[in-house]
Formats: sequence, C-alpha cells, structure tokens
Amino acid sequence: MKKRILEKASKKIADNIRVANSIDGWSQERIRELQNHDGKTGVIPITLIKTNENVRKQIDDDSREQKELIASIKVHGLLAPPVVTVAKCDDQLVLVLVAGERRIRALKAIGHDSVTCLVRIFDSDTTKTTASLAENINRLSLHPLDVAESYEELNAKGYQLDALDKMFGHDLKTIKRFLKMASFPEKAKEIIRTNSSKFTTRNLLAMASRRLSPDEVMIKVQDTINKEVPILLPKVPELLDQLNAYFKAKKIKKEHQQVVIQALTDLRLIQLIRYP
Repeated sequence: MKKRILEKASKKIADNIRVANSIDGWSQERIRELQNHDGKTGVIPITLIKTNENVRKQIDDDSREQKELIASIKVHGLLAPPVVTVAKCDDQLVLVLVAGERRIRALKAIGHDSVTCLVRIFDSDTTKTTASLAENINRLSLHPLDVAESYEELNAKGYQLDALDKMFGHDLKTIKRFLKMASFPEKAKEIIRTNSSKFTTRNLLAMASRRLSPDEVMIKVQDTINKEVPILLPKVPELLDQLNAYFKAKKIKKEHQQVVIQALTDLRLIQLIRYP
C-alpha cells in the first residue's frame, strides 16, 4: 500500500516538473529538438512565440496595409511562413520570432492559435539580426528608423559598411545616412514614429544628409509636422510636380512660389490642408 502511494506521489511530482519545464504544453526537450530542424517548417502555438526581438519596432494594427494582409490571409491563407529560432531566456529555451510579426498579428486577429513557421538556427545574435533585417526589407517596407537602428546594431557588432552595402543593396552613402538617422535624438525619433505619415524615407534621408545638431534636428522635425502641405485634387494630379519643376528651372524665390500656390488654392485648383 505504501509502495503504491509513493509511486503515485513520485508520478505526480514528475508530472509537475514536466509542466513547470514546459511552455503551452511544449517541453524544453521538444523546443530543444527544433535546433536539429534548421530550414524545416512546423506548426507552432502562437502564444509560444516571443515577438519582442523582431527588427520591426512599430506595427499599426489599424493601418490599411495590415487590414489588407488580414483580408488576403482569409482568402488565400498564409503564403509565406514566419521565421522563428530557438534562443535561451532566463535559463529556459524559447522560440523567438525573427521575421513575420505582421503575419502573426494578422493570424491572431483572425482567430488562429497556431501558425506554420520556418525554423532557422543562427550561430549568433548578429546573424539573426541580419536575417531579420533582410527578410523585412524584402517585404513591406520597414519604418526607416527600424532600418536605421538595425544598421546601427549590425555596425556596432562589427559589420563594416561595405559588407552592409553588399548584403542589403543600399549604397554606402545611403547606409551612412541611415546611421546618422539612428543617432537622431530619442524625442525626435518618437515624434517621427508617432507622425509616420508625414515623414517619408526620402525626407528622413535628406535630413540625415545635412550636418544638423540635435537641436536643429528637433526643429526640423517640429517644422515638418506643423507645415502646410499641398494636396492635389484628382482633376490636376500632375500640376504640383509641373509647378515645382518650373520653379526650379526659373529659380523662383520661395516667397514668390507661395504667392502662386496661394492663387491656385484660391481658384480651387489645389487644396492646402494643415496637419492637426
């Protein structure tokens, strides 16, 4: 009798240990086994995937692009699997997302609780960052600050600029501007992310090409979110481009350009709006 009681108690303790060493029903042994399956796909619970190390820092779940992705997955399914890797966190093995957070979020929004992922095993964090950056650059454009900060991280880990040039297809001048962008004041970067619709990659690279002090960067950022922006009405879609080319060719002063634009606004040929 005592023997049976001891056996039951031992089994219960063993079961508790297995539960304590598992995540969502996945034991540490099962996660460790994935390290032997580099380059293969498998179905993984979404709650098991740690996403906060992904290169993409900011995702708007209400954006048009994200809603289009959700609609596409509903109709066509997931065409490209997210990429995960095995990493150690607080003495436990976990699955970390390398690329595909938009896809993971879309699946969660639809109601999926698992996803087919591609497992990749990397020899270092630097290799993982490189793979994540490459995957995201080749898909929907990353926020330029995400690209800038990823280049900064890779450069800090020893990647030379010419190596980054060959990996990602940006010329050296552009990579240097991205690195300068990464050094913008944190407050400026926060404003840029919050008002991302007003800052194009081209605008930010142009800002980074100038020798601006941190205070001058802040002023430039504030000016961008407060300035009036010409918005073309549908019936004159090429008018502003033609005007800008004309102003440049004739070397017309800025104040005179404003007079012309104001006249066209009054005539309702273009519409000026002020961002809130």
